[in-house]
Amino acid sequence: MSLSRSLTLKEATAINMIDMVGIGPFIAIPFVLSAMNGPVSIVAWVLGAILAFADGFVWAELGAKWPELEAVINF
Repeated sequence: MSLSRSLTLKEATAINMIDMVGIGPFIAIPFVLSAMNGPVSIVAWVLGAILAFADGFVWAELGAKWPELEAVINF
């Protein structure tokens, strides 16, 4: 029996999302909720998620425009 050394798009996306998000939100959310006392903290998390999503689009566009640069440091 041999193991296959390949990833599907679904598996690669899941690994990438886990690497980007990590465990931070699961640890930080209770602390933020207790410190901010109310729904304002949830609004802050949603706005942060929207900004992170927009930032991902910016990096995707930069990578599509200059694929030969191959690294974030070159932008």
